[in-house]
Amino acid sequence: MKMSSSSCTLLGTSAVTSRDRQGKVSSGTFHNRSHHLHVSVSLSSVNRTFRQGTRKVRLPLRTANDPTRFPSAVFASKDVGNTLGDEYFHEDPSERFHWTSAVSKAAVLDIALEQAVRICRSQLPEGSAEPTLAIVWASSRFCTAYSAILEKLKALVPSVETIVGSSGFGVIGGAEGDGLSEGPLPPEEVELVPAVSLTLAVLPGVEVTSFRVTPSTIPDADAPPDRWAELTGVPLPAPSQGEGEGAPNADEDRPHFVLFIDPSFREVQEVLQGLDFAYPESTKVGGLASSTSMQEQWCTFWSGEGQRGTCYGGMVGLALRGNGLSMQSVVAQGCRQIGDETLTITAGERNLVAEVQDGAGRTKTPLQALQEMVAALSPEDQMLAQKTIMVALTQDSLKSPEELEAGDFLIRGLQGADPERGLLAVGDSVKVGQRMRFMVRDRMGAMEDLKQHLQDYKRQELRNSFLGSETRESPFGAVLFSCNGRGTGLFSQPNFDSRTFAEYIPVNVSGVFCNGEVGQVGSSTYLHGFTAVFGIIMQHVRSFCRLSPSSSSVSAGRSQGPKEGGLGT
Repeated sequence: MKMSSSSCTLLGTSAVTSRDRQGKVSSGTFHNRSHHLHVSVSLSSVNRTFRQGTRKVRLPLRTANDPTRFPSAVFASKDVGNTLGDEYFHEDPSERFHWTSAVSKAAVLDIALEQAVRICRSQLPEGSAEPTLAIVWASSRFCTAYSAILEKLKALVPSVETIVGSSGFGVIGGAEGDGLSEGPLPPEEVELVPAVSLTLAVLPGVEVTSFRVTPSTIPDADAPPDRWAELTGVPLPAPSQGEGEGAPNADEDRPHFVLFIDPSFREVQEVLQGLDFAYPESTKVGGLASSTSMQEQWCTFWSGEGQRGTCYGGMVGLALRGNGLSMQSVVAQGCRQIGDETLTITAGERNLVAEVQDGAGRTKTPLQALQEMVAALSPEDQMLAQKTIMVALTQDSLKSPEELEAGDFLIRGLQGADPERGLLAVGDSVKVGQRMRFMVRDRMGAMEDLKQHLQDYKRQELRNSFLGSETRESPFGAVLFSCNGRGTGLFSQPNFDSRTFAEYIPVNVSGVFCNGEVGQVGSSTYLHGFTAVFGIIMQHVRSFCRLSPSSSSVSAGRSQGPKEGGLGT
């Protein structure tokens, strides 16, 4: 979603006004170091043009893979990369973070791995440190050669200390181009055929920890957080000591997790709850290994801390911690709302909804609410509701219906109904006060849902850039766990999930098609279906400029003002 923007000269203090396609306006005051420059604000950060008098400088897209870029607005001095950018453009290249991605469709495993390594290495700039982390996803077409993957990778990239990954129905990675384009490689989703996706990561100063969980090693339900730290090998974050200029940066101490899970591992939700308990502020993403057919075995890969091999059963985990690295998730569950009613659960227990209240304050049984909603639908949606009706449940009952966003809802199946009492049984526990909507899954709904989540993410990123923080989070890579029910089978076109993401957040993406996806809704982590889960890898960097909301303004002469629901400043 590209934003149009008014361009303004920054001299000490000036205002900038931005408007997206929906007419939502945001504005803030930028403080620089008394340098004349113009700014073009692009919400997707895809087009980055500096205006310097009558001269334009277009930065290559490679800056999107560089932690120095500003997330929603790009700045340059008269001498680009010299004055405002001194601290970053002239830092030691060996201290930079890099997240490379490649996919190879070679039918021979050795050739596929060699090609993927070559493509990944070609993305590392001169002077970069050597990669120490590899994430590999291999098509299950290579199931007879799984055991050779780790040894081959280690031979090709001797600097790598940790290798994790899994098999997949399909894999996702950067597609090799003509060598002329700068920036992240366009992601390609390869389904049903032999292929390998590889990420080589350079993360100086980051603690990289891998671990494995099996049913026999899971701490019991009453175990303290220390037991989970022993299991994962990841230190518990220090308790928060409040905010303020002198307070420690909690993000520096917070690990983030990427999980690779065998589908036969029944204790998944138990482990997710334990990780949430021990690491409540950490982001967790992941997926269940998959295969293209029942005849092809799935597996996970794990090499680190003296361990190397393919794993069957259990879970392999990767934890990243320290040196300003962070991760956020986008969880698109592939549904759209039918009807326009947001209900409040007023009675229920376990997974049974007994009574709801509509927006007008009327109470009714949930079955009555469903029947009324379906009766008002178009014939097409009525047919769809008979096949794919779902419910969406909020995890935060304090938000009003107007404040709710797509990411506030957990999608679960409708398991049954009691016609006599009007009860509905849903695929998760419920509690009084939760908001509930009725949803369906279809192609257009999944498309709209993903775009809405990405727009919400970018909108929040833009809000954060207006808060005046000394630091910001700059994306430099991403992982994608997509349901094997999405892809071309759902969208009738290739690469929809990954390339839509890249339009909003242009960084290298790698991933896999899964049997189930792990992602957070609110503060809890769940196992999902028909979902695309993105883990956005970011680095904390110092801002060149500070945005002062208190002195922000909207240029009325260049816009018609914000529409209702636009961004506040």
